[in-house]
Amino acid sequence: HPYSRKVALSGWALMAAAVTLMLGGSPTLAVVSFVTTAAIYGTNVALGKLGLPYFFQQVMGGFMATVPAAFIYKLAIEHSAVVAPYRIIVSGIIVLMAGLSLVGSVQDAITGAPVTAAGRFIEVMVYTAGLVGGVGIALRLTSALGASLPPMQQEVLPYAPLPIMVLTGGLASAAFALASYASPKALTTSFASGAVGAGLVGSILNAGLGPIVASAVAATVVGLAGGLLARRAVVPPIIVAVAGITPLVPGLAVYRGLSEIMAGQTLAAISNLFTAVMVGCTLAAGVTLGEWVARTMRRPRLPRRLLGSRVA
Repeated sequence: HPYSRKVALSGWALMAAAVTLMLGGSPTLAVVSFVTTAAIYGTNVALGKLGLPYFFQQVMGGFMATVPAAFIYKLAIEHSAVVAPYRIIVSGIIVLMAGLSLVGSVQDAITGAPVTAAGRFIEVMVYTAGLVGGVGIALRLTSALGASLPPMQQEVLPYAPLPIMVLTGGLASAAFALASYASPKALTTSFASGAVGAGLVGSILNAGLGPIVASAVAATVVGLAGGLLARRAVVPPIIVAVAGITPLVPGLAVYRGLSEIMAGQTLAAISNLFTAVMVGCTLAAGVTLGEWVARTMRRPRLPRRLLGSRVA
């Protein structure tokens, strides 16, 4: 690895802080997300060394992402302060979902490898279930301890202003690349692809076209940009593309659905969880399409005389 484990851990924590800011959180909440995520990954590294299966590490991660948010919200209520604790939880969910191979599973399905795709997709679903289970356990426990979290609103929740979305989206993508031990050259291209993706999503959401359309357009452009930029930086396109869409993972829809399950709103929960699945698959499919376009644009054209001889 080009970096030490501590540097990679800092990358995960920095990604969580950047996502919190992208979701419209304050610098204070970003610091809390940084510390919480660092603690999550430090704990999971230790558990991994003990041989604990990754499913249970996801359960622990979801639990640890939720508990601080609940008690911070309780403290804020006691001091008449206004805080949105869901931003801490959602940033943790996005970071924990970032390492799952959803893009690879959808790419396999699209490119004609259904068996491999099914195996990867089941793995993603199982690990996501572990994450959701950890969040659910934490919600029940904190509620029993008198630190209940507020219900999620049904209307669209505000992101940060567009310029901040662009900056923090790029920072989150670069931090993900750093945490994934990408080469230094890949960090710059990952920042660029993440900034473009976040900017497109913010613009399309502001136009009222919805998260699925926003994800499709942004992921396709990120996949295209990743394919073209990666050639100049001499890095694999998939690294740049995955880093670019990582801040766009539908962590907010996942948490909203889980919150509604806890409140007994089953139909609304199913709708939000289905939206999360659709957005995730749309991101992966868009990246695949964008990479195909990039390969087509970069493909060298043979002279006509060679094409004629091949036909003959």
